[in-house]
This record gives sequence, C-alpha cells and structure tokens, in this order.
Amino acid sequence: MMSITAIPPLLMAAIAVYVAISYFLLYYRRRNEPEYFWFALMCGTIALYDIFSAFLYGTDSPLKAIFFQRLQFISLAMFIIALTWFIATLTHISEYIIYAISICMLLFVIAGMILPDGSLTLSAENLNIKQFSLFGTAITYNEADPGILYVAQYFAMLAGGIFLLYKTFLWSRFGDIHLKMLFLSLLIFLLTSINDVLVGKGIYQFLYLVEYGYFFVILSMAYILQYRFVTLHREIEKLSFMMNRKLQEKRSGKSSNSGTQKILSASNSEKIQKVIEYIHASYCFDISREGLASMIDMHPDTFSRFFKTYTGKTLPDYINHLRISHAKELLSTTDESIVSIAFQCGFESLSTFNRAFHKIHNTTPTACRKQNRIS
Repeated sequence: MMSITAIPPLLMAAIAVYVAISYFLLYYRRRNEPEYFWFALMCGTIALYDIFSAFLYGTDSPLKAIFFQRLQFISLAMFIIALTWFIATLTHISEYIIYAISICMLLFVIAGMILPDGSLTLSAENLNIKQFSLFGTAITYNEADPGILYVAQYFAMLAGGIFLLYKTFLWSRFGDIHLKMLFLSLLIFLLTSINDVLVGKGIYQFLYLVEYGYFFVILSMAYILQYRFVTLHREIEKLSFMMNRKLQEKRSGKSSNSGTQKILSASNSEKIQKVIEYIHASYCFDISREGLASMIDMHPDTFSRFFKTYTGKTLPDYINHLRISHAKELLSTTDESIVSIAFQCGFESLSTFNRAFHKIHNTTPTACRKQNRIS
C-alpha cells in the first residue's frame, strides 16, 4: 500500500513533467530564448526529485532508502544548476559565478555517483528512521544520516540559494510585480530547504517540505515566462501598428518630423527612461542587455530597438560614452594610473578601454592626459 506521504510528491511530479514537456516544445520553436530551456530542465529535475521522494517515503528497506536518497541529492544538484542558469536569463549574474556554481554542483553529482556507501555518503549502519504523528496520521521516514559529502552539498546549495535570492531581490526592486513574485517563491523554497535540513538532522519532527516549495517556484516562473511571452507579442503588435502608420503617412505625403522619442508609446518611453536612469547610476558596473530588458519586462531584441530609437545610440555605445566621459574627467583631475581608471569606469581590460577612448575622442588616454596637463 502506498504511503500517504508519497501521494502529494507524485501528483506534483506529474504537474512538473507536463510543464517541462510544454516548455521544451516551446524552446524547440524559439531557440533564441534559452530561458525556456532552463525552465523546462528545472521542471524536469523537480519532477525527478518528487518521484524519488515518493519512492523514499514508501520504502521500508534501508538499502532502497539509501538508493533513493542518493538520487534525491543528484536531482537537487541538477536543480540548482538549472535554477542558476534560468535566473541568469532574467537578472545579471557574472559568468564566472554561473560556471562556478554549475561546476561545484556537477562535482557533487559525480562524487555521489561514484563513491560507495559509507561515512562519506550514506550508510545502512547510520540509519536515522523518523516516526511521528501529524494530525493523527502516522508518518515514517526511512533514511540514513548524510555523510560528509552530502552535508557539504547541503551547505553549498544553501550558499548558492542565498546568492540567487539576493540577486533576485536586487532586480525585483526595479521590476514589476512578477519579479517580486519570483523573489517570494525563492524565499519560500529556501525556507522549506532549511526546514528539511533541520528535520533531517532531527532538530524537530515535521514533514519534509522542499517538494512543496518547488511548486511555488514552478508557479511563479511559469507566470513570468507567460507574462514575458504575452508582453513580447503585444509589443510586436504595437510596433507593427506604428510601422504601418508611418508607411501610410509616407504614402499620403505626410511629414514625419515628430522626433525619434515620439515614435515610442508613452509607456515604452517611460520604461526606456527608467533604464537610462539606472544606467547613469550604474554604468561603472557590469551591465547586460538581458538584465536591463528584464527590468522593464521586454524581450532583449525589442529593448535594443526601442533604446536606439529613444536615444539615437546603441546600448554599448551609450554606456561607453558615459564611461569614457567619466574616464576623461579622472584623467584630468587625478594622478591615478590609466589601468586603474579603466577598471573604475567599468571596462574589463585596458585594451578595450583604449579602443573605446580612441573611437570617441580620436586619441589615446595617455595623450589626452598630457594635453590636459599642458593646457
């Protein structure tokens, strides 16, 4: 007879599988939007974790329990990888950090697959069977205490989860309500993960909740992708309408001297202005097109078109002009090295700084500094 605690994870696994298949198919048709792939992969790992949890809760064999626990840890690590890459498509995260988290989790996956049962992983000699009653229902968890490897994975996942939560919080301040929903769902997921660690260590008796926390993540992220998809199509419809109107004006001989900013709707102009204000406050830091687009709920390609229409410059040119203007001021007013100024102004290397400076001022930073001091 199936354990009552195994039923909810199986139901949620079925939902996660359905969502994963739906978004894999959507990604197949929209290959230029990787967020669909990572969300589908994330749902797939959630489904696997729920299935392994259901089998774990229903087994009365210590050896089988250890086997399904191992699979749980593997699916958890894969989930963190998919979650990291998914959030990176919505917010700005350094590639170095993305790869560091991914490699760390992959190492835990590999170690969990090749290391034998024992003190480093899980051992039938170190069982921690939990039995308690909740609302009159007998609950039993047959499992072993995690070894050093899985304790380390717990802490690594916790650290990664807190970092992702922090990045989501930063961007939720500039985004609409759906980004705040994502932050809230990740917070719930983190709290359920902490609950599971405490229950697993026997600090108190309660249900494992992380599989339920997953469900909030699925709901919020599915909503975000649907919202972005609908918003993108609305923007395309507006753009198509404006292009048709301009074409009709040309055909009828009407002039179009209203200025570039008036081509955009009032709402889109307001969004671009919001991005410009953010850029002026943060141009010395790493800024990505995708991160800025997510702030105002636009597709990155649409955002780039609207930004150039509004400002008359591409996003990289606009940011570089701000950075070079700041750099020129530092060259004139300080004795700091050119390398230090380049990094302070947001450039990743001296060569990139020199090229950008020469492109704008048709001279080198060194020559500019000497000329200003002579004058």
